[in-house]
Amino acid sequence: MLLFGPRWMLTLPLIGLLPLALWRSPRVLIPLFLAGTIVFVPFMGLHWAFPGPQGTNGQVLRVLTCNIQTGNFDAKTLSQLIREKNIDLVALQECPPSIQLDLPPEWQKIQTGIIAILTRHPIQAHEPVLAPHPPHIWQRHSLLPCSVITPSGKIFFASMYLPSPRYGLQHILDRKTGINPKKADLLVSETDNRHKVSEIIRTLLNVQEFPFVIAGDFNMPVESNIYRMHWSQLYNAFTETGIGYGWTFRDVAYGIPIDVRIDHILTGKGAKPLRCYVGPDIGSDHRPVISDIYISNKK
Repeated sequence: MLLFGPRWMLTLPLIGLLPLALWRSPRVLIPLFLAGTIVFVPFMGLHWAFPGPQGTNGQVLRVLTCNIQTGNFDAKTLSQLIREKNIDLVALQECPPSIQLDLPPEWQKIQTGIIAILTRHPIQAHEPVLAPHPPHIWQRHSLLPCSVITPSGKIFFASMYLPSPRYGLQHILDRKTGINPKKADLLVSETDNRHKVSEIIRTLLNVQEFPFVIAGDFNMPVESNIYRMHWSQLYNAFTETGIGYGWTFRDVAYGIPIDVRIDHILTGKGAKPLRCYVGPDIGSDHRPVISDIYISNKK
């Protein structure tokens, strides 16, 4: 609940204790300052990184990923963002097949289910990965992988949409007690399934011989146990080079705003992030994540 909840509420005790400390003993401000640092930095996920060094024998690709909320977004704003930022690779999730973006004619698009990839480079789709997304009965697409031919050679690129813990978290909430552990069966089932899906996709990446970039809606923050087990060994673009909290998704539960960082761009096998930031609001409940990725020159 803490991982996906409003972490800013951890600051409320500090707000109440601050005037009391000023009144009783200013020396108490020292431990309050230290406590505030712990809350605002590691607990809330503040990052202050710097762009990584760029090699001389390779190419930089600009990647954008965004969950477009089943088409509930501003296509004009996203199209303009892609053109103005000179994006090379786009990964979209919750993308209806009917969505059309205003991009130059050389752009190509591949799609399976509600996952799509758009790029200005030659592209070849691979077999998608399907997995259960409880409480849905049928399996849904979780990964759309492809090969992209860049001037520096071939890379493996994938748009990912992992199962969400949303339904289990909503089920465990109780208006009277706040949280009811007796209703945790769905959340436990979802968590086990999310472990399995991450393991399947991670195994697929382990056998890749080319530099790879995997981008999308992971439906988990970096502090998640599932993330630490399966994804923490890769470069996370925002963790390595981002500044700020990097919140990508906003929701409101019982009138309380919740911001979390669950959309990521990960790299490996010779692909390294140089810069990463969260893009502007495009009308979706997710914000786009944009990153410059250095690809070493492997023909």
